[in-house]
Amino acid sequence: MASESPLSIFHRFTEVDHLVGIYETRVSKGGARGRDGTPPEALRADIELTCQAMSQKMRAGKYRFTQYRENLQLKGADRNPRVISIPTARDRIALRAMTEFLMELYPYAAGIIPQVKVRELAEAIGAGRFDTYVRLDIRDFYPSISHELVRKAIRRRVGEPVIEALFIDAIQTPTVPDRMKRRPPNNLGVPQGLSISNVLAELVVSPIDRTFEEDDRCDYYRFVDDVAILCSGEDASGIAAEATSAFSGRGLQLHEMKDSSSKSSIGPLKSSFGYLGYVFDGDKISVRPSSILGVESALARAFTRHKAATKRGSWSKSEIAQCQWYVNLVVTGAVHNGAAWGWLHYFRQMNDLVLLKKLDATVQGFARRFGAPRSFAPKTFMRAYWSIQHPDGRHRGYVPDFDSFGPREMREHLVAIFEESDVEKMSDAEVGRKFGQHISRAVRTLERDIGAIS
Repeated sequence: MASESPLSIFHRFTEVDHLVGIYETRVSKGGARGRDGTPPEALRADIELTCQAMSQKMRAGKYRFTQYRENLQLKGADRNPRVISIPTARDRIALRAMTEFLMELYPYAAGIIPQVKVRELAEAIGAGRFDTYVRLDIRDFYPSISHELVRKAIRRRVGEPVIEALFIDAIQTPTVPDRMKRRPPNNLGVPQGLSISNVLAELVVSPIDRTFEEDDRCDYYRFVDDVAILCSGEDASGIAAEATSAFSGRGLQLHEMKDSSSKSSIGPLKSSFGYLGYVFDGDKISVRPSSILGVESALARAFTRHKAATKRGSWSKSEIAQCQWYVNLVVTGAVHNGAAWGWLHYFRQMNDLVLLKKLDATVQGFARRFGAPRSFAPKTFMRAYWSIQHPDGRHRGYVPDFDSFGPREMREHLVAIFEESDVEKMSDAEVGRKFGQHISRAVRTLERDIGAIS
C-alpha cells in the first residue's frame, strides 16, 4: 500500500472539521489576544465560515498571518528580555494545524519533555560510566535560527512550494509592540511562542543531535538551547570543541566556556552542576536557587491577594476559601487541557526532600505572617510530591485534575473562587467555557514560578 503523500497529509490537517476541532480544543479557552484584539471566544459565532476560508487559503498558498503581538518576559537585570510572539486567535488555529502536519512527517522533531532528559541524565550519572560533564548553552537560540536551514529541512520531505512558503511566511511575519504600526519582515530566527517554533528548531538542530548521540565517547542530552554531555575527562575539551564547531556550522553560537558557574562549562561529576533548572550533586537532585525563589514569590502573591483581610484582622469564609485555593494551586499545580502545570510538576525528578519540608515551613510562615485563621489548612509540597510520583497510590486525587470537573463542580468554583454572578442562568456549555477561561489564566501564572530554565 502506497504511503500517504505530504500534500495529502497537509490536506487532512487543513480539513474544515479538523480546524474547527483545533479551535474548540486548543484555542477557544485561551485568553491571550493578538494584534487584532479579538478574543478567541469571539470567533465562535462564525467559526465554520472562518475555518472554511482558512482551509481554502492555506491550500492555495494565499493565507497571510497577522503581525504577532510582542510580549517581553524579563530574564534578570543584566539580561535582555525574551521576546514572545503572540498570534491572533485565527492564526493560532492555522499554526496548530501546521504543527500537527510537521509532527506527522517528522515524529522525531516533536521533542520530549525536559523531565525525560533530566531522568535520563540522572540515570547516566548513576551508571558511573563517565567522570566529567560538559555543559553548553546556545546563545540566542530561537532568534539565531537560519530561515534557509528551515526551508531546506521542510523541503527534504514536503517538496511542495505552497506548503514550504506557508511556513516561511509564518516565521517571517514580524513581532510588533502594541504601540507600533509595522515592522519589516523577520529575516532571521524563529519567533518564540508559536506552536510551530519548537518543531522547526528541532528540524534544524537534529542532525547535530544524531552525530553526538551516536558517539560512543559520550552521553549527549539537549533540550532546546541547553546541552549536557557526559564523557571522560581526557575527551571533554575535544568533544566541547567539536560541538562548538557543529553548532557554529548551523549559525548557532555557544556561550563562552568559563568557570563552573558559567552557562557553558566543563567539570568533574563529583562536583555539582546545573541543567534545565535542576542541580545535580552526586546522588542528590535539587533545584537551583532562583527557581526556589520563584515558587516562594508565588506563595507570597497568593497570600497578598487577601491583604485586606490581614489589615482587618479577620477573614471571611470566602476569603479563606479563595486564599487556600490559590495557595494550593501553587503547591500542587494542576492538570488542565491534558497537561500537568506547576512548579512541582516541572521539578518532579528532584529527590531533595529537605527542600520540600522547607517549602512547607515557608507556607506555614506566610500563614502566620498574614494572620490566617486556624481553619486555614493548605496542602503540602511533600504530600503533593508523593502524589505526583505515585499517581495511583494513596495520595491519588491530591493534585486537582480540572479536566475531570463536571458542571456542578465548575459552577461551585465559578461562584466561590472566581466570584462569578448569574452562574445558575448559564448553560452547562457556557459554564464550561467560563470555567476554562478562569483556569487557563490561573495555570498560566504557574509557569513563571519555574523561571527560565536556561
